Amino acid sequence: MKAKIVADFTHSFNQYRVKLKSFGYTEENNTSSKLFSFMLTAPNTQDITALLKHLTSTKKDQYDFDLKLISYDGNTSTYLSELKAVLK
Repeated sequence: MKAKIVADFTHSFNQYRVKLKSFGYTEENNTSSKLFSFMLTAPNTQDITALLKHLTSTKKDQYDFDLKLISYDGNTSTYLSELKAVLK
């Protein structure tokens, strides 16, 4: 199931020209919370913003999303962000 979820998110990332740098998965036993954490990179902030808008409109019934900060990496000239998706 996790592989299918990651593949689905990756399809959306590709649609919006956002690259997946790394991802993580944690599961809390006491709350049965399932958290996917995606480290994203993009050439501009608009790509990440458009991706978030798409995800929150199409997957709002399945996930709670959290994206707090988009930062700029001067070494690679890309923008970085961590997107968290909690399975409902």
